[in-house]
Amino acid sequence: YQNLSNINRKTMSAVNRGVSAAMGSGPILGFPLMGIKVWLHHLDVGKRTSETIVAAAAAQCLQQIVKASDCRLLEPFMKLEILVDDLYNSSVLADLSKRRGNILSISQKQDMKVINAECPLSELVGYSNSLRSITSGMATFTMELSHYVPMTSHQEAKAVQQVTGFEPL
Repeated sequence: YQNLSNINRKTMSAVNRGVSAAMGSGPILGFPLMGIKVWLHHLDVGKRTSETIVAAAAAQCLQQIVKASDCRLLEPFMKLEILVDDLYNSSVLADLSKRRGNILSISQKQDMKVINAECPLSELVGYSNSLRSITSGMATFTMELSHYVPMTSHQEAKAVQQVTGFEPL
């Protein structure tokens, strides 16, 4: 907010509320926006303009800018640590490959393999049952959020169709 010292605190607070509201709902499926920086270069507000109007105008401006941009859905990737008996190691690796998983490292811990990998969360639905089935119950895993990755246009279209039931335009 450089060079905007002449804007009063209440008006600036209203602008911030509007920007925050707009960032809470993106243009594709209404998910919150991430990775956006907003700069205010100029603002003219009449003396009798309410803070609600200022907030709504700020939200509308940001929504229009985001709609016109190349906005993408982000897919959550999970960090996995899988402890598996040597006998089932190759089966687990093959299954992770089918799930778009990336193997980060494989190490040995006593008589077990420790597989560190990352995989899209959408591919891990029912993973504990699959892992139990593949390994005859001889494996365990933990997972935590690692990062977000922009979806490909094909994955994004599939996600939009799953959520809305309609093919995207």
